[in-house]
Amino acid sequence: MKEQQSTATDGRVERLSATLRLTPGPDGRYTGPWHDAVVASGDTVMRWRTVLIGPHADPVWRCGTGDTVLFSHEGTAHVLLQHENARVAHAAHAVLGKDLAAGQVPQYTVPAGSHYALVPPDSGHVLLSEAHVPGEAECETTPFPRPRLSTAPSPVGVPSDRSSTRTAHLLDLATHVEGGYFRQMYESTVTVATERGIRTLANTIYYLLDRESPVGHLHGNVSDITHFLHRGGPVHYLLLSPDGELHERVLGLDVERGEVPAFTCPGAWWKTSFLPDGVTEGLISEIVAPGFDFADQRMARAQDIAAAFPEHARRLERYVSH
Repeated sequence: MKEQQSTATDGRVERLSATLRLTPGPDGRYTGPWHDAVVASGDTVMRWRTVLIGPHADPVWRCGTGDTVLFSHEGTAHVLLQHENARVAHAAHAVLGKDLAAGQVPQYTVPAGSHYALVPPDSGHVLLSEAHVPGEAECETTPFPRPRLSTAPSPVGVPSDRSSTRTAHLLDLATHVEGGYFRQMYESTVTVATERGIRTLANTIYYLLDRESPVGHLHGNVSDITHFLHRGGPVHYLLLSPDGELHERVLGLDVERGEVPAFTCPGAWWKTSFLPDGVTEGLISEIVAPGFDFADQRMARAQDIAAAFPEHARRLERYVSH
């Protein structure tokens, strides 16, 4: 049975790495290209990429000069943090994954200067994305002994009241003006000057659509927004560029059918998201760089879309809030 499971996992790793065009590394990790969020001054405020850790990967310690935000897509991994000035002792601090009732966390932030390692299960793989804030931050391997699990993980970011199994309650999400539910999880302490004022380098939220609120209504934002699927889905997106070109994206894990686990919507584009029929929920994270401010957001009005983009007005009218 273990041999069959290992063969299936290896096959999934091969398909994911090929379809997502990930490059194999010496430690069993496959990494995608970096995607940068750049401000007018030319500074890179955030960069992100997709990472696949195979079942035979050798976990190593890493340390970033900036904050590292981890977003789970598939599989689970223990996040270990090295205690300051301790060359051997370390503890399992959290489990990155989608089982909220078990205390797993879909998103986790490693503060700048912290030594961390990701340890996948004995069999199985982990697909995740990582973001570095600021974008110029570097992450290097460190010479600590090979990471090992020594203590049980402690849940991070999950409320203690789990009387409801509904995701919005498990993650303590509030209703969002766009539709759906959200909760801010991370905000950089570093700021940057933008054309609209001082903004934090980046911030993140959990964002959820479910059958009670299945549409994120058409809206625009000044900054780039990157989306990472955690569980559920697929989630469908319509993106309207300033020049009137309509794009479609499907956030999901069936990569062989064209779905993607993560993508970026450029700033100044209109965006709407929705659950297709038969899909119960879609839990994602969003990272906004430079950081989100409600002053930078605009909700679409049907008459404005009809006037500016008459060729798309009929298709988009159902996703405009009233």
